[in-house]
Amino acid sequence: MRRGLRIRRLAAALVVGAAFAAPGRGGAEIPQAQPLRVCADPDDLPFSSARAAEPGLYVELGRKIAQSLGRPFEPVWALSYFGKRAVRTTLLAKTCDAYVGLPGIKGFMGPQLVYSKPFLHIGYAIMAPAGQHITRLDELSGKRVAVQFSTPPQMVLAERDDVKSVTFLNPEEAVKALEHHEVDVAFIWGPVAGYMNKTSLHGAYEVTPIAGEGMEYPVKIGFNRADADLRDKVEQALEDSRPVVADLAAKYGLPTAAPIELADTSSPVMVLASTSEPEAPAKDAAAAPSADDIAEGHAIFNGTCSHCHGPDAVQSVRKIDLRLLHHRYGDTTATVFHETVTKGRPAKGMPNWSAVFSEDDFKKIYAYLSTIQTD
Repeated sequence: MRRGLRIRRLAAALVVGAAFAAPGRGGAEIPQAQPLRVCADPDDLPFSSARAAEPGLYVELGRKIAQSLGRPFEPVWALSYFGKRAVRTTLLAKTCDAYVGLPGIKGFMGPQLVYSKPFLHIGYAIMAPAGQHITRLDELSGKRVAVQFSTPPQMVLAERDDVKSVTFLNPEEAVKALEHHEVDVAFIWGPVAGYMNKTSLHGAYEVTPIAGEGMEYPVKIGFNRADADLRDKVEQALEDSRPVVADLAAKYGLPTAAPIELADTSSPVMVLASTSEPEAPAKDAAAAPSADDIAEGHAIFNGTCSHCHGPDAVQSVRKIDLRLLHHRYGDTTATVFHETVTKGRPAKGMPNWSAVFSEDDFKKIYAYLSTIQTD
């Protein structure tokens, strides 16, 4: 299982495929129901898996919805290492017509998608030995705490000198470190913590969901905005499947308790972004952008770019910290920005966004970034 920076809440997708026909009596062909194809990551438990004995929550939910719609169920396996890239290459490319498990946060992928109502809430959790019910950040003082790279828990604990953070690329490695007593507590992705605690650790740990900025969010089924009719049909089937969702969450060990609010859990990312004064626009900006353009660019950035570059462009890894663009490139910043977003840097994991955003969108994103440059 590989999650690291991937957005794991993008594990599966529901898709309507081409109609099939079967020969009937007398040689006549009888139209068959269109299959409901589910795009699912083959190795993303507890959400999806290619193993028939343990298909995952989203796959089982997709099968139930297909049954409710009177359609055959067909899984289509697709890796989801980079969540938004997976959406772009499947749902937005019309390979898929619906995507199960997208984060129900404002601005995700911009106005290109429409969504069902939320069917589940997921997020980060504190995993500690049974009997250690941690409810305050102060209770982590002096402990070795496993966190995942570039996640809200890592950023929260980075502000505390009394906590020794041990960083891992994915939650599975963090859980194994906890099991082997290499750390005392894990502050990691809750669905994986709960799943591993149930399936391989025999409930030896307490997994407590955490509330707060960036710590939790609802998940929905996303659709291309042109497919609102399909959304309505699936949403009705989903509404009828609410008890099934609860049963599947319990089956796969997802934390179901009400999230608790830790003292000072708001992400430093948000605090820094909201309290710092924006810098003047970069010198090579073509014209002074309007406040509306900056606001729209901000929304597009947080909806698509923040996965790698951080919410509000606050990023602890300097080489992808976009607040340092003008510091690096000076008067050529606008040119470098435009070439990067329209041509990409595949070797460094930066895709070409020209098929997704318009030139006007790029100008607005750049306008926003220009207001937060720092030396």
